[in-house]
Amino acid sequence: MTAAGCARVPYRVAIPEREGVQPAGKSATAADHNKVGVTYESAGQYEKAIRAYRKSLVLEPENHVARTNLGNVLGKLCHFDKAEECYRDVLAKDPENLAAMNNLAWLLVSTGDTRECEEGIKFAGKCLSLAEKAAPGIRPSLLDTLAWGNYRLQRQSEALRHARLAADLLGEEELKNNPLIWGHYRTIVGIQGRWAQ
Repeated sequence: MTAAGCARVPYRVAIPEREGVQPAGKSATAADHNKVGVTYESAGQYEKAIRAYRKSLVLEPENHVARTNLGNVLGKLCHFDKAEECYRDVLAKDPENLAAMNNLAWLLVSTGDTRECEEGIKFAGKCLSLAEKAAPGIRPSLLDTLAWGNYRLQRQSEALRHARLAADLLGEEELKNNPLIWGHYRTIVGIQGRWAQ
């Protein structure tokens, strides 16, 4: 998998130890370690989050939430192949896991080559269908994944359609408060004129 660049989002969250969250002790469950990992990840302490997620997986190897969370952190650290492996491991055991499917779709769409981007679009479409069955209401983040994948593959009408759907569902204020979707929307809508030529 090729890297399109690693942009880290600056986190403004309290350090876990300062908020009373301590690393899980010897009697901690897999869920406890996962919660600690989420706290570290939210604080931008990715190496500590990785350790916590891995401890969770030692205790409960089939913990799909911890494995998906591990993939998320590995992706943030630009270990795309390892992140992809985590998501695919989850999907091999739970083919309809929406979190792993969506995150794999996003990873493939944003960092992959043309073949991987195509695969990511297929995963995003499947995830969108499953999400609609499980919980009515289209998810703007899935539409954004479809929009960005189509943009990368220079499919202007599909990219624009999905970007506008995501924007309409979010509404102007919420759209502008979501830097990723807002940035994609502005890029896709902004180049509409060039595509029309």
